[in-house]
Amino acid sequence: MLLVKFRVTEFRSVQDSGWIDAEQITALIGTNESGKTNIMLPLWKLNPAAEGQIDLQDDLPRDKYHIYRNASKKPIFIRAQYALNAEEQAELAEIIECESAEISEVIVSRDFDGNYKYEFPNEPEHDSEEDDFIDVDGVTEYIESHMPKYVYYSNYGNLDSQIFLPQVLQNMNRTDLGVKDAAKVRTLKTLFKYVNLDPNEITEMGTEINGTPNPAQIDATAKKKKEREILLSSASAGFTKSFNEWWKQGNYTFDFKADGNYFRIWVSDSVRPEPIELEARSTGLQWFFSFYLVFLVESELHHRNAILLLDEPGLTLHPLAQKDLFLFFENLSQSNQMIYTTHSPFMVDSNHLERVRSVYVDASGKTVVSADLRAAERLKGKNQPQSIYPAHAALGLSVSDTLLINCNPILVEGESDQLYLSALKNLLISKGKISPLKEIVFIPTGGVKGIKATSAILSGVNEVKPPVLIDGDKPGVKMANELKADFYAADTDKLIMVTDFSSVPEAEVEDLLPKAKLAKVIARFLPRPEDTDEEFDDVVVDNKPICNQIEEFAKAQGIDLGGKGWKVRLAAMVKREILKGTDKVICESDPEFAKILELFNRFS
Repeated sequence: MLLVKFRVTEFRSVQDSGWIDAEQITALIGTNESGKTNIMLPLWKLNPAAEGQIDLQDDLPRDKYHIYRNASKKPIFIRAQYALNAEEQAELAEIIECESAEISEVIVSRDFDGNYKYEFPNEPEHDSEEDDFIDVDGVTEYIESHMPKYVYYSNYGNLDSQIFLPQVLQNMNRTDLGVKDAAKVRTLKTLFKYVNLDPNEITEMGTEINGTPNPAQIDATAKKKKEREILLSSASAGFTKSFNEWWKQGNYTFDFKADGNYFRIWVSDSVRPEPIELEARSTGLQWFFSFYLVFLVESELHHRNAILLLDEPGLTLHPLAQKDLFLFFENLSQSNQMIYTTHSPFMVDSNHLERVRSVYVDASGKTVVSADLRAAERLKGKNQPQSIYPAHAALGLSVSDTLLINCNPILVEGESDQLYLSALKNLLISKGKISPLKEIVFIPTGGVKGIKATSAILSGVNEVKPPVLIDGDKPGVKMANELKADFYAADTDKLIMVTDFSSVPEAEVEDLLPKAKLAKVIARFLPRPEDTDEEFDDVVVDNKPICNQIEEFAKAQGIDLGGKGWKVRLAAMVKREILKGTDKVICESDPEFAKILELFNRFS
């Protein structure tokens, strides 16, 4: 089951987040105190791999606590929509004894009493009103057993190097710990579970005999201490091997030691072979060590389905190490969806802005989430401009990177253009149609007005102006004429018009793709119109920009596109389809494929 989107309501500072689309990796960006954590915690509490209990005092909205505390029916705080794969759909069809039933999606919600509710958006028709599909024996049980588990981790769980075992044993049985202490206890539990050690046994093995021991007691005590030493040495070796297979950025050796009632973790590596306490090593290593434990142990039984929720990951890492963290995330996301929070521009991948969601506080003081990263003025949030700063800064960093590394920058007008062209680049490379000597980087300029400023920055070092891809609409043509007469007067060949590669008048980047195929994807993207069977792909025409047709269709059908950010959301969906390599968007036999190849040859 794949998490498609989720919605948080009446949880702490969140009144209603609206539906938040989930990617394979999703980044929640925003300032401190914007409520990023309050967006992730409800997901954890929907189906936690461990811990994650509902706490009314902490989780209910503070301004409504007096209303909801004793309410007979407490509000729903989380809804999550999942897509079922073909195997799961077939198994559910067998359960309800209806092979033609297509149960492809399910919405799971949970209220503050801990009750679950299951809804099926494409529920098959019933034979009668009494034949309630969702009550069929086994259906909800199946969903419950296959629903992904959530593993949540924050920096609070980072372990100390020196652990006082009696206090650990005491804290493991307590339910009144604060957030920070509870997080450390949780990590300690995973540590002892992972290395297959019982903290009670480790403590008992190191217990000294009161009074004057006899020879038999001395021998027994020495034997137990030796066994404890062997156990810890064996656990250390096993942990070291598995950690280094998982984390490739260094070659670390971990050594677990026990001295009386103290349990210590020592770390060495090839650069610094002398053992040093974990707490004295970098906080970045402490984070990876502790996260590794929590992730592996809590997702052990649910590894295939576990969804990772990371609160400010890599916060203490060097900026270059934060960027390296993306490679680590990409590998993990092959088997696990991830959602993480950040306010660092180094933790925003400028090549995947479709993964970014902005979190900010609105005028009423409530947490709001938006996928539209250019909605500062329209949304009028208290800290919306600051919330999206990491994304803007990340784009700036990608520009500066092109000055430092051997890249071929191409300026495009918007984020949606970047998504389409990046996907097409990967497609052409995978099919062996292009083999660029330099990495092709598409840099959004924020519209035609930003072309001059961005080009000036990029050409400032070697005075070589980058190519620019410009839409064929009226603002694009106007800007192209201005650039030809002024800034690009000596480099007019680097001004590339989309209309040169499309038969559509006033073509935009979207019009480079086969219209009939793209229209089918758009039909799935748009909400189904009410009181009509007419779909977008039934009315699309070839000689008109497709984005204009989408807006006209939405207006005629009363469809809310959700603000200006709809183009980016559509581009993200199309990009995913292109990267799947299914030919649902474009294939080599399409006439548009040759035109796109011709366009990319202009970039080199």
